[in-house]
Amino acid sequence: MIVDPVYTGWKRKYPKFPGVTKCIELLSRHNVRGSMVDIICGELEENAKAHAAELIAGFQTEQNAWVRRILLGVISEAKLPEALSLFIEHLQSPDESLRYRSEEGLRALNTPEARKALWEAGRGSRSR
Repeated sequence: MIVDPVYTGWKRKYPKFPGVTKCIELLSRHNVRGSMVDIICGELEENAKAHAAELIAGFQTEQNAWVRRILLGVISEAKLPEALSLFIEHLQSPDESLRYRSEEGLRALNTPEARKALWEAGRGSRSR
């Protein structure tokens, strides 16, 4: 079995979830790329339900567009019901990545409110 040295180093430094704030701070660093981004996203997604409010707040206050895209992707993948209004808000974003992730998040939630928002935005009839 091959062990990823980057993941091994991560687990050595952070044996427990380091928290949303620390993960966002790490994602903001210019030298954090590649497999390290994947590891951080995995940690965030694994802990998203327990830290939903903090994750959503982190997205809303983050200034770095690249990090915002990553965070909205994590929130979308985690299917957080608390993010419904966030997805609706960014469904019309000028940033195509945020629009896409918001649409995906609404589709993943698949609630009457999410389907209504997609329909009202003209994306309800498109099948995936």
